Amino acid sequence: MRHVTEALDPHPIRHRMILANHPEIAYLYGRNPWTAGLVVGLVGLQLALAVAVGNLPVWAALAVSWAVGAWVAHALFAGMHEATHRLIFRSHLANKLVLVGANLPLIVPFSIGLAHWHRVHHRRQGQRAWDPDLPSEWEVATFDRWGMPGRLAWHVLFPVLQLFRIARPAPGDALSLAGAWPLANLVAQVAVTALLAWALPLASLVYLVGSIAFVFALHPLAGRFIQEHHHPVGPFPDASDNPIPAAIETGSYVGAANVVALNFGLHIEHHDFPAIPWNRLPALRRIAPEGYAHTVVRRSWTWALLEFLFHPNSAVGGRTVRPRVPAPVSRAADASASTAESSLLAR
Repeated sequence: MRHVTEALDPHPIRHRMILANHPEIAYLYGRNPWTAGLVVGLVGLQLALAVAVGNLPVWAALAVSWAVGAWVAHALFAGMHEATHRLIFRSHLANKLVLVGANLPLIVPFSIGLAHWHRVHHRRQGQRAWDPDLPSEWEVATFDRWGMPGRLAWHVLFPVLQLFRIARPAPGDALSLAGAWPLANLVAQVAVTALLAWALPLASLVYLVGSIAFVFALHPLAGRFIQEHHHPVGPFPDASDNPIPAAIETGSYVGAANVVALNFGLHIEHHDFPAIPWNRLPALRRIAPEGYAHTVVRRSWTWALLEFLFHPNSAVGGRTVRPRVPAPVSRAADASASTAESSLLAR
């Protein structure tokens, strides 16, 4: 069930405490422009795979999308995430182009919106009705009453339900769909999707659609959405002997799939230090092990998903929530970024 707290977001607190003990962590800040090359390669790979499965039966193309395509699509998500935090290029324009380009094989135009609402999530983590990643009161009341079938329905409908959460944003958090970049994302995606629909056989299109759908549901990768902020079943880590907050509302995944997911599973670390690019995040836990000794760690996305769906103590509402913060929050930097971190990223 929900854990209601008046405490502030623990990540800025952890950030300051860990950095005070390990100032050398600041050397991990920066950008990785090679991520742009990786994104280009992933776009080409996904389109090449779509062409390759064109002569397969539709069911076989769908199977390939589950086994391979979802992982490629998720890696493209990870590339978008890096561009969202300006961890690829210094230029806003260049990072926006990476966002739009990474979206091209994923059929639906969402990269600019995803970037906007992810930044809002960092500023508004756990704030009731204002964190776009937090299940709404309606979702909790509707789906948790049905137990496992309700959780399964919520799991399958997850990407659609998120659309309803952004209908009433906090002051200053709204995204204008008439803005230049949302329109550029829409136009580019509609043009490319129309071209793909005209040029590729049905099996290829099923592969592309299946790849993006399996990122969210009915796939081990979907366990990431549980791992990130849903509470694990069982007792929370005990931080009584550690001055650094346990941050039970955020969890990390440390399994082998991080290799192909660009360390997307290291979510506590990312929220603590959003100016560290994906390839340097593993070093953070090695440098400051005491900072992560009492945190939620999972070693299997599959197990996280199965536990959420089938354990009777799991719940859609198994999240930490805090009251809304009425004052508008600056868009200049994520709440968990320090002044020094922001200045480094501004270089």
